[in-house]
Amino acid sequence: MKKIGILTFHFAINNGAVLQCLALYKYVKQVVGDGVEVKVIDYQPKYHTNLYADIINPFPQALAFAKEFGDKSIYYRCYRFCRNVVAVSKKNAHFFTRKERKLSFQQYLNGKIDRTEIVRNEEELRDKCTNFNMYITGSDQIWNSQVTNYCVDAQYYLKFAQHVDAIKISYAASAKFSSKDVREIVPLLKQYDTISVREKSALQQLQEMGFDKSRMDVDPTLLLCRSDYEEFEDKIDLPFSKYIVFYGLPTDNSKELLAVLYKIKNEYNLPIVDCSASNFNIRKSLRLKTLSPGGFLSVIKNAKCVVTNSFHGTVFSIIYNVDFWTVYPRLHAERIENLLSSVKLDGRAVRNEDECVTDPIQWNIVNRKLEILSNSSKEFLNDYLNSL
Repeated sequence: MKKIGILTFHFAINNGAVLQCLALYKYVKQVVGDGVEVKVIDYQPKYHTNLYADIINPFPQALAFAKEFGDKSIYYRCYRFCRNVVAVSKKNAHFFTRKERKLSFQQYLNGKIDRTEIVRNEEELRDKCTNFNMYITGSDQIWNSQVTNYCVDAQYYLKFAQHVDAIKISYAASAKFSSKDVREIVPLLKQYDTISVREKSALQQLQEMGFDKSRMDVDPTLLLCRSDYEEFEDKIDLPFSKYIVFYGLPTDNSKELLAVLYKIKNEYNLPIVDCSASNFNIRKSLRLKTLSPGGFLSVIKNAKCVVTNSFHGTVFSIIYNVDFWTVYPRLHAERIENLLSSVKLDGRAVRNEDECVTDPIQWNIVNRKLEILSNSSKEFLNDYLNSL
């Protein structure tokens, strides 16, 4: 039996990471059918699992972060190190909430995807994960060194499988290549049959490196239609039928994000359901900090509207045709900008409360544009999946 291995962020305690993995896994399974075995490669490097430990050790991440400022003085690097230690340590104050949230995510994934044994390094990957006929390095920020412990994790570029005779592709990988990364990643990318990324800037960088056949595709969550997500939704009972969802990620635009939220609340006069993992101290809100990804889907699906600064908060608002406003984060905003401009929803991306518009969204137009984008990505992916 032919085998396909998907390598992506799948175990992160993050709704977008889990749902993009489920979407890609489900779509690949739909295309290849029962005649091909599909598995998610359960790669869990220690630098990543430490971030989701019950008690986080702040020092490894802080040290890696401080090394990013190698061109600065020792005093500045010490300052960044200490500041990062403090920031990460604060998460330990929410021990019980974090532990409950982690458990809800682990239980949610059980039975939904077929995984390999857990592997934590290149040696284990070579020993247990070199028997696939096709490798797909999936979406999410697997090629962003700021996410992979502030350095290139070569395993997400299939270094462990360099000697394997197999089809190797990426699909909508979210990438941010620094100048110091290029020398290391170019030889690894040369083994790929094709390279698909999610951002225009990443596509431009790849083409400048000489990868002319690279392309840009939609996030895996957009390969599925609304009805496909019914099996992934968890029923959530709320004390009200109409509400505003707030889903915020901890970035440096919290002030603007909350200002937009309160403006929308004043406009609609509805209660707020806060399903953010971080604590934003929102007045008079129902806080759902330990929602599973399935609960997250259901809460958005049944909302009156959504206020978010998250890419996947934006994506699922669009999938479910729920009114939304996305406040651009100061970092990693490009993927949101690319998506919204491609479906002519630029007006739903704001930087402050003064930019909010409440004109109804023409969902029939948005859905048609999204279908065209999705079909193009499906055709690309299908060509490789059907070549097995």
